[in-house]
Amino acid sequence: MDLKDEPAALAQAMVAAGEIMRSNSLAGREALVGTILLVKDNAGATLFRMP
Repeated sequence: MDLKDEPAALAQAMVAAGEIMRSNSLAGREALVGTILLVKDNAGATLFRMP
């Protein structure tokens, strides 16, 4: 997904993380422990790491 800047990327990552958590049952959430959502720029450099 292309976004205009880093704040927009962070906001979208937070939305995505919330959607992932809401879409999983409690057991599914436990399975996500230790999972990291990476947000990268077009060059592949990591902008954010969200546990």
